[in-house]
Amino acid sequence: MHYNAFKSYENDENIHLTNKFVQKLILSFDIFDDVQDKDNKRAPWSGDERQAINLGLILLIDAFKEAHECNFINKKTALDYIHLNLSNSIKGQYIDIQNRIKTPLEYINMCKSKSGSLVSLAALLGVLTTSTKHLTEIHSYCLDIGVAAQISNDIKDVINFEKKNDLSEKKISLPILYLLYQYKGPSMVKDYFLGLVDYKEICMSKSMVIRQLYHSGALNYAKQVKEKYMKQAKEKVNNLPIGSSKKLLIIKNLIDEI
Repeated sequence: MHYNAFKSYENDENIHLTNKFVQKLILSFDIFDDVQDKDNKRAPWSGDERQAINLGLILLIDAFKEAHECNFINKKTALDYIHLNLSNSIKGQYIDIQNRIKTPLEYINMCKSKSGSLVSLAALLGVLTTSTKHLTEIHSYCLDIGVAAQISNDIKDVINFEKKNDLSEKKISLPILYLLYQYKGPSMVKDYFLGLVDYKEICMSKSMVIRQLYHSGALNYAKQVKEKYMKQAKEKVNNLPIGSSKKLLIIKNLIDEI
C-alpha cells in the first residue's frame, strides 16, 4: 500500500521480495506473542510451545537474510528502521507482559511501541523500496494507527467470554484503567482486580459484567481515545504532499478499517 502511494518509479519485483520477508517478520512476532500470552489456542503452532519458538526463530532469521538481499533505495536506512521498530515492539511487549501499567499515558506509550512499531515497519519498508521521502511523518501516523488498533482489540477482548478474554489474566487495558482509577461507582470488575471476587464469579455473572463495562463508561472512554488517534492519523496522512487518491488509499484501508 505504501509502495503504491509513494513510488517514484516501478520496482514491483523488489516490493514482492520486501512483502515476503516482512510477512515472515510479523508472523514470527505473532508466534512469540502467542507463546508468551498463551491466549490463542486456535493457532496451528499452539500445540507445542517448544516447536513454536523454533518456528518463530527460523522465520526471523530467514527474514533478516532476505532483508539484506533486498534492493532498497537506502539499505542502511531500511535496516536501521527494521532494528528500531522490532526493538521497540519487543520493549512494548515486555511492558505489556509486566502488566503494571497505571496511567492511560503509560498504556498509550506501550501500544505505540508494541503495535505501532510493527505498522511502521511494514509501511516504511514499502516506501523505502521506492523512495526515501516523508519517513518521519509516516512513522508518526503509523504509531497512531497502532494505538487505535490495539485499543480496538482490547475493547473486543474484555467483553469476549467465548474465545479470548483478558479478564481471565487480569490484563490491564484502557477500559480497565478507567474502571480502576476514574470510575467511582460499584463494579464487579473493579472488585475482581482488587481480589475481592474470583474469575469463576465473573464468568457466572458475565452478562452483568458486560453491562457494567458499558454503563460505567469504560468502553465508551476507550472508544473515544481510539477515535482520537484515528483522527490524528488521518490528519497526518492528509498533510502529506501526495495526491488525494493516494491519501484516500491509506485512510480507507489502514485507518477506517480499525
